[in-house]
Amino acid sequence: IKAVIFGSDGTALASASAGYPLIFPGPDQVEQDPHQWWEAAASILRAVTGQAGPEATSRIRGISISSQLPSILPLDRDGNVLRNAMIWMDKRSWRELDQILDAMGRGEYVASAGAQPDVAFLPRKILWFKKHEPELFTKTHCILQANGYLNYKLTGVMAMDIDQAALCQCLDLRTMRWSEAMSGAMGLDLNGILPQPSACDAVIGHVTEEAARETGLASGIPVVAGTSDATASMYATGLSQLGEAAESSGTTSLVFVGSANPSATDIPIVAKPCPIEGMPYFFNAPINTSGASLKWYLS
Repeated sequence: IKAVIFGSDGTALASASAGYPLIFPGPDQVEQDPHQWWEAAASILRAVTGQAGPEATSRIRGISISSQLPSILPLDRDGNVLRNAMIWMDKRSWRELDQILDAMGRGEYVASAGAQPDVAFLPRKILWFKKHEPELFTKTHCILQANGYLNYKLTGVMAMDIDQAALCQCLDLRTMRWSEAMSGAMGLDLNGILPQPSACDAVIGHVTEEAARETGLASGIPVVAGTSDATASMYATGLSQLGEAAESSGTTSLVFVGSANPSATDIPIVAKPCPIEGMPYFFNAPINTSGASLKWYLS
């Protein structure tokens, strides 16, 4: 996890990073501890505010967090974490994927989600949770993504950005609402457990006094909904207008290109809504575990 304080001209004034481990409870199971997410985030926020100094810190105008996706992190009504987060690498829910496709039909699934079915995404993880941990599922008030949980710890508000919503395969891209067909195939109401998506730059809350004490930030700083790590990397590469393309390599690799218009939702690579001004949609082609495979080999 990384934190950077930028000046109004885009100059990086301070930066810090910290790591946290993957957890492997069993075959095809990959999790992370969200408490470690917050401990790492609070630690690097204290580091960057310390580096920048009190004057610069007092002038911070806003906070935006991007993160990996999709994850399933269930919280109860009081905001307590009910289990470790199942992250995108987790493949335990392949039987649930088959169940959803049998109930919904592959054609309708692809037309709704705008992507090919895969166990990495959110619908089958939620269904696995419902089937295999029913007591915890019953206690679940809200399922958050990684950046959503850090936003919650900063603001006390449970939210989700439209970018992650469009990429998690629970959103019907034809209506930009949580998919009723997906809800029916899963036997639950997605509107009841997922926050309604917010624009990436929408202010969802402000840094609380408690979060300020833990992070070194000033209380009251606006926090926006944020975005996925993939879309944030588009900003980092300078992709800013139609006709440009970019590639980003990390744990996974992604190729991006902007589009002026939406695409059909049943083609191999589908245009998703894009928060970059002047680029209404973008195509992204992911390659899973590219960087992760190299790290494994080198280790």
